[in-house]
Amino acid sequence: MREPFNILVAGIGGQGNLVCGRIVAEAALLADLRPTVADTFGASRRGGSVLTHLRIGQSEWGPLVPKTEADIIIGLEPMEGLRACIEFGGERTTTLLSNLSRPVVAQDPKTGSYPSVDRVFSAVRSIGHAAYLVDVKTVADEFKPSRTTNAFMLGVMGAAVETPLTTTDLRTSVERILSRDRGNVVAFDRGTEYGESLTSE
Repeated sequence: MREPFNILVAGIGGQGNLVCGRIVAEAALLADLRPTVADTFGASRRGGSVLTHLRIGQSEWGPLVPKTEADIIIGLEPMEGLRACIEFGGERTTTLLSNLSRPVVAQDPKTGSYPSVDRVFSAVRSIGHAAYLVDVKTVADEFKPSRTTNAFMLGVMGAAVETPLTTTDLRTSVERILSRDRGNVVAFDRGTEYGESLTSE
């Protein structure tokens, strides 16, 4: 596995980017790796763009993922995922894009409209090595997506994409950090099942 291994989580305020970063960092520590975590904010309000940068390896690295150097991009919100791909996606990037959109806060500033998720995903697929559209809506009836999307997406990542982190370490990290809500662990397990189905197709 190349070092550093770069993961970006792209979403909007209130979706749990920061918690997602903590979970991945904890999983890296469990694997005896050294994580570097940084967050950047596009607006100082709930609903603004949030990018969480994670760099994982045996050494210390600068906190921000360089442009075109992302290994994995997790788009908790479709348009934010696309924006991250445009800036940080490169030839080795694998993107996991949630289909759960938030048009009110993530619309195109030029047109004032929100493109269809299929159109967004089509653009994402043109960038990087691989891309998967993750059907978060299928679990919306079972879970509260606003609270469990990050755990679900991390489960998908653990099962569908090769990373320095094991699914076991990620799950343990979810249990430790989100222990007050067992639904997050269940969502992670569902994400793992979903990720396995993606790679078996």
